[in-house]
Amino acid sequence: MPARPVFLAVLAMLLLTACGSSDPGPGRTTPVPGGSATTPVEDLTVTTSPRGRAVTVEGTVDDGVEAGCLVLTTAQETFTLVGDTRELAKLEPGTTVTVRGQVRADLMTTCQQGTALWVEEVTRS
Repeated sequence: MPARPVFLAVLAMLLLTACGSSDPGPGRTTPVPGGSATTPVEDLTVTTSPRGRAVTVEGTVDDGVEAGCLVLTTAQETFTLVGDTRELAKLEPGTTVTVRGQVRADLMTTCQQGTALWVEEVTRS
């Protein structure tokens, strides 16, 4: 039976190696830190920063499909709203707002809708 411990050790090393892959997989992207390029696109202003993609977007706040989740729907995209609780408290479903924040593709949420948008400031439109 000396082969069994060796087999288990090799199996454990293979599993750990598979978990450490840096390839995000098909259809996924890895955020790349950038400089300060700003591109206005209708209701969207985009700036790249090391924390994420800084945006200022205008849209309608809605309840998410999961309890406790809020989403912002713009003409181009849907965002799950996360972040500063004082700013999030200003959001009410059905209102139109302008949100300044960071798009955080690296954050996972349970909301199952859109990309996470870390809210830094909310202004009613």
